[in-house]
Amino acid sequence: MSTKTRTPVMAIRNLVVDYVTQEGPLRVVDGVSLDVHAGELLGLAGESGSGKSTLALAAMRALGAPGVIRGGEVLLSGDNGVEDLLRMSPARLQEVRWSDVAMVVQSAMGALNPVLKVRDQIIDALVAHGVPKARHAPRVAELMQSVSLPPETADAYPHQLSGGMRQRVVIAMAIALRPRLLWMDEPTTALDVIVEREILELVAELSRKEGFGVVLITHDLPRMLEVCDTVAIMYGGRLAELATVDVIHRGGARHPYTSGLMAAFPSLHGDESALQAIPGDAVSLRQPPTGCRFHPRCARAQASSGCMDRTPPWRQTNRLGVACHRADEPE
Repeated sequence: MSTKTRTPVMAIRNLVVDYVTQEGPLRVVDGVSLDVHAGELLGLAGESGSGKSTLALAAMRALGAPGVIRGGEVLLSGDNGVEDLLRMSPARLQEVRWSDVAMVVQSAMGALNPVLKVRDQIIDALVAHGVPKARHAPRVAELMQSVSLPPETADAYPHQLSGGMRQRVVIAMAIALRPRLLWMDEPTTALDVIVEREILELVAELSRKEGFGVVLITHDLPRMLEVCDTVAIMYGGRLAELATVDVIHRGGARHPYTSGLMAAFPSLHGDESALQAIPGDAVSLRQPPTGCRFHPRCARAQASSGCMDRTPPWRQTNRLGVACHRADEPE
C-alpha cells in the first residue's frame, strides 16, 4: 500500500540513546532515522536487545532511568505544524500524548487500573484532553464497537475480561482521541495465535479506516509480513534495512541479517524442516565489533569490502534502505 501523504506523521532523525551503567554509558540506539506516514503500518523487527522498545519509548519521550536521550529529533506533524517532541515543554507533551501519538504496551493487565471499570478509564483520558461530557458516553460506545467488543464491556473491571478482550480495551483507549500515530510494542505477547491474528488484523483495519500510522514491534516476523506495509530491521542498536513487505516476500531483502531472520522463522504455510538459525551470538553493545556489527555472523562478510573495519553507510531511495557494504553485489 502506498503512503497517503509524503509528509511523515513522525520523522525520527539520528536518534541516539544511552543507558547509564556503572561501567559507563551503553549505546542502545545509535543514530536511527525513520519515517512513519499516515495510514502506514510499519513493522519494527530484530532480535531481543536490538533497541526496538528503547526506540519506541524514546520517540514517545517516555524513557525512564537509566535511559538518556543523547541526540536527535523526533519530528511530529500535527495541527501546529512540525514540532520536535524531544524539545516540547511538559505541558505541550501532555497535550500531544494520546491526542497525536499513543502507545499500546505489552501487558494489557499492567496497563489497566484494576479498580476502575473500563468506561471510567477511557473517560479519564477524554476528560484530561478537554472532551465535553456530552461526548463521553457516545465515544465509549463507539470505541467498544470499533474494537469489536460488546457494549457491556465498558462496565466491566479488567479482571473480568479475557486477555484478548483486555488488549482490545487498551487499543480502544489508545485511539480514543484519534491519534495520528500509534506505537504498539509486542501487543500480542502471551496471547494465543488465534487471538494474536485477530488483534493484528483489527489494528490494520482501524488504521485503514481512521488513517493513523502504526509502528508494530514484534518478534513474529511472518505475522508482521501479513499485516504491515513496510518493515524496518534493527541490529545492534542500528537500522540494518528498510523495505516494503512486497520486496521481502519476493526474496528481495538486501541485508544478510534480514535474510537470516526470514530463514529462521517457519512459514505460516510451509515446511519447518527448512529452518536455518543465524550462527553466532547477538552483538554485545558493551563491546560491539568494528565495522559492520553483523559481520562476525555474516557469511558474506569480506575484509576487502570494508565489512570488518568500516561502518556501512545508510543508503536509502524512497522506501528502500540498507546499511551493508555488499548490498549491491551479487550473492
